[in-house]
Amino acid sequence: MKTQKIKKVDEIMFNLQASADPQKKLLQAEKLLKELNLIDDQTNTDEIVQAYTQNMHDQLNKIIKRKNVSFNQATLDYLQKDPDNNELVIAPAIQHFKEYALIVLRFNDQLVAWCNERAGADYRVLAENLDHHRTNIHNFCLSDIKILNRLAEKEHQAPFAVSSKENPDRTDYGQAIVKFCCENVCEAIKNE
Repeated sequence: MKTQKIKKVDEIMFNLQASADPQKKLLQAEKLLKELNLIDDQTNTDEIVQAYTQNMHDQLNKIIKRKNVSFNQATLDYLQKDPDNNELVIAPAIQHFKEYALIVLRFNDQLVAWCNERAGADYRVLAENLDHHRTNIHNFCLSDIKILNRLAEKEHQAPFAVSSKENPDRTDYGQAIVKFCCENVCEAIKNE
């Protein structure tokens, strides 16, 4: 139950900018954060954002062990100026990144919750399905990163994905995606 509530808060916060009524969404997040005892009853918007941001940073500290890959926001901003790039490539890529980050951010917590709630066979099926979904979305993200790097090269911009390693692996890219999305969410909700 706790895992489902924090996952719902993640979904609200990750989609806050696209919301028609961000204030209403913040109130929904506030209600859930109160139920999770992450904020008090007498809370203002800044405290909601601060509590959620702290929770996300705590979670990121558990997940992010490598910092070999980073994403160039300036390149992404430049590429977004072309409406064709934005609609056909960048918007779907950002959606894939968000979906992947939402899965990974609470992946282990979800597995623990299912382990406590489900019998062995049911747990294994749920865990396998979640892992399969995570892998599929990750594959989309890797493809998106290659496309974004090719677009950047075509436009004579710095690469979107930058690595301190010569051959970064899936985990390097996966952790960079989660970090990138979470940092963007924290920045966006601070500005709401």
